[in-house]
Amino acid sequence: MASARPTPQMVLEAAQWAAELDADRPSAKLRAACEAWCAADPLQRLAFERMRAANRPFDDLGDAQRQVISSAARTRPTRRLRVLPVAMLVLGAGAAWFAAQSFTVRQHFPDHATSRGEIRNVALADGSRLVLDTETAVGVQGRTIDLYRGQVMATVAPSAGKPFVVRVPEGTAMALGTIFSVQRQSNGALVTVLKSQVRVCPAHGDARACRILRPGERARILSDRIEPLQRVSIGRAQAWTHGWLEADETPLAEIAHELGRYSDRTIRLADEPTGQITVTGSYQLRDPSRTLRAIAKTHGLRFEQTPRQIELSAR
Repeated sequence: MASARPTPQMVLEAAQWAAELDADRPSAKLRAACEAWCAADPLQRLAFERMRAANRPFDDLGDAQRQVISSAARTRPTRRLRVLPVAMLVLGAGAAWFAAQSFTVRQHFPDHATSRGEIRNVALADGSRLVLDTETAVGVQGRTIDLYRGQVMATVAPSAGKPFVVRVPEGTAMALGTIFSVQRQSNGALVTVLKSQVRVCPAHGDARACRILRPGERARILSDRIEPLQRVSIGRAQAWTHGWLEADETPLAEIAHELGRYSDRTIRLADEPTGQITVTGSYQLRDPSRTLRAIAKTHGLRFEQTPRQIELSAR
């Protein structure tokens, strides 16, 4: 069950407070009024804090741009009509930019989220199932899943006439009766198909830019195109959903990077040759320390651990 979240009205009012405090040089009276609103309900305070976090990109705006927000706020008859997306729209480059910012705002109010090292199963109302990887957050709107961060594996229940779609800012992955994963990355979104087919489309482009992926196929969704990638073993692709990492002559640097997503300690390889050592086997994701200790023992490496770091090096 999703934890309690701010209501749409709370989110709207939080956006209004954030716009007003960011746009002007707020008076002590205005700050006190905002604090009183936040104190009235813990969910209102949560909405406001998350809205301010979403607005951090506006911190570096110039005086002229901030004046646009101030002017837009002052021309409305009441504070309840001072809506942050209007200011975003004025400052943005059009509807597409505004849609991306809306996604950015919504990620602060996920329906389901996991912490570092956590892997969670989520049952949806339509019978579909999600597995959320470490540090993952999603929004659920019927059979549409917004992936805000991390990675999700979807096992889709059939439903005539109701497509199942995972959305990311760069585009969409629509199930054609299937099991597939989508992972947010710094350079797009990685889609991997385990069963049946998935139609992937970039956010900017017509139907000709879309691509159908089949079992074992992967592709990266970029905002203007789909980039095909090397095929992957289906068993290896879904191992993380069971808490395992499958390695097959995989460079230790790649293993360390993956384990680092689950570890509360920084993982460091002392030198480049250590990172180039290839590793084969099945390893636990939920216990990176134990996994790296085993790898170090197998390959004759020195394993050193402190409360903040794990380091592997040649003896």
